[in-house]
Amino acid sequence: MKGTNYCASANVIRNSWDDGAVLAGSPHVVTVRTPDERLVWYAAMPSRSSEAIKGLGVVMDGYHGILVRDDYNGWAQFDAQLTGVQQCCQHIARHLNGLRALHKDWQHWAEEVRQILGEAHRAVAEAIAAGRTQLDPDLLADLRERYDSVVHWVRSPTGSATGTTARTTPATCSPAA
Repeated sequence: MKGTNYCASANVIRNSWDDGAVLAGSPHVVTVRTPDERLVWYAAMPSRSSEAIKGLGVVMDGYHGILVRDDYNGWAQFDAQLTGVQQCCQHIARHLNGLRALHKDWQHWAEEVRQILGEAHRAVAEAIAAGRTQLDPDLLADLRERYDSVVHWVRSPTGSATGTTARTTPATCSPAA
């Protein structure tokens, strides 16, 4: 898998008795796949610790591309070797929902960003279904302009409710993320 862009995520496997009581331990499965989903690799881990992630070996050995992941700190040990990190779009949406829930008026920007990213995701899915390899340039420009406008507002000294500059990280969603 060296030299190939791929995505990784860790998901909890819920071990429980028939009555629903959770068993001790927190096993996980890591899913690694190429963005076009031609290759999918699964590996079981006894936990989600940094050591368990590093112990997967083949997943990150020699990989220097972009890793799509959640924000669990165990993945950060690979950041120095990567070209970039993209947070999983589902995690971005959950974080934005959480921000919006803090204060519907002051954090309205979070819902705007979530909506724009959702539109972008749908546009990519529609383009793929139609056999296109890129978005309409005008649509892409509109999405970027609206996203940048909201993110710029959040970053401006007067854009946040506290009057302080918020730190934001632009995000993009690939259809396979």
